[in-house]
Amino acid sequence: MGKCICSYLFPDGYTVQNISNTDNIKFIEYKDVKKDSDNQSIVFIQMPTETKGVVDTEGAKITYIEIHDYEGVLIEKNNRISIIWHNDEYLFDISGYESKSEMIKVAESIKFLGKHSRNTW
Repeated sequence: MGKCICSYLFPDGYTVQNISNTDNIKFIEYKDVKKDSDNQSIVFIQMPTETKGVVDTEGAKITYIEIHDYEGVLIEKNNRISIIWHNDEYLFDISGYESKSEMIKVAESIKFLGKHSRNTW
């Protein structure tokens, strides 16, 4: 299975709060511990492209963007920004309550290392 590593280009104050890696689905939650709110996390999910899921886009603003030369979608709804894109093997989903430009920076900082890299999680 290919690996992904998240760069450290997160907004100031965010640290890893939760990591899960089950059934080929990787989940990392980053939280700003200085902000006193449950809504102040950034969540990263990596899953095989054949994984089925549902994305709530009702009433959302949708913009098509490019992340690492792959087409993606940026969804803005209720002050939450979600960015979803895929490469040939995996679907990536990052979401949080930071600004659109900050969330795009975070998405662009995610590096796919491939199957044989040593620096994986």
